[in-house]
Amino acid sequence: MITPELLDRYAAAFTVLGRLHLHPADEPSRVAVYNMLMDWPLIVTEADSEDSRADGEAVADTQRGLGLLLRSKQLAETDEAVRRDQDLLYGITATAKVPPFESVHRGQDGLVFDTDTLEVRKQYARLGFRAPNFNHEPDDHLGLELDFLGRCCIAMLDALDGNDIPAAQSAWYIAQDFTRDHLLKWAPEIVGRAEEAATTCWVKGLQALTAGTMRAWANDVLPD
Repeated sequence: MITPELLDRYAAAFTVLGRLHLHPADEPSRVAVYNMLMDWPLIVTEADSEDSRADGEAVADTQRGLGLLLRSKQLAETDEAVRRDQDLLYGITATAKVPPFESVHRGQDGLVFDTDTLEVRKQYARLGFRAPNFNHEPDDHLGLELDFLGRCCIAMLDALDGNDIPAAQSAWYIAQDFTRDHLLKWAPEIVGRAEEAATTCWVKGLQALTAGTMRAWANDVLPD
C-alpha cells in the first residue's frame, strides 16, 4: 500500500477531476482550480516523486494539463465557451464526440446501461457506494469512476486512522481491481481522444491532467 500522505493527495486529485468531468465548471469552480494550479496535489516534476513511482509520461501529461489550464486563465476563456466545449464533447445535450461512459467503449453494442455498467455498479457496491441518480443515469461515467477511486483512498485513510488494517487492505484491493479491470481498460485512450477533440484550453487541460493522474496512479497501485 502507498503512504497515507500520497493517498491523501490522490484522494484530492480524483475528487476534483471527477467533479470536473461530471459537470462543466462554473466560474467559482474554475477560479478554485486556477488557485490550486501551483499546488496541485500530485507530482509536477520527477524530483517530487520520492513516495511515488510515477514515470516521465505521467509527469509530462501532468505538466501539459496544468499548462493548458493556466493558458485558459490567461486567455480568459468564458464559462459559456467551456460549457459548450464539454457539452459537445461529452454529449450532455447533443451527440457526443467522445462519450464518457465505459460501456459505450467496451460493450459489443456500444450502449449505456450495458453489462459493463452493471459490472462497475458491482465494484462500487464492494465499497458500499451507489452512484447518484441510480438507474436514471449510467454508473460508469468517467467522472464517477474517478470519484470512486477518490472514495477508495478516503476509505483507506479512515481505516488507517482507526488502525483497522484489514479494512484498509480491503479498500486497497478494491481500488486495485477497479483500476486494472475497469478504468485502465478504456479511460486512457478516451481522454487522449477527448484532448484532441476539445476546442478550449480548459477542457484540453482537464483531459491531460486526468491522463497524468491515471498514469501515476496505475504505476503506484498495480504490481509490476
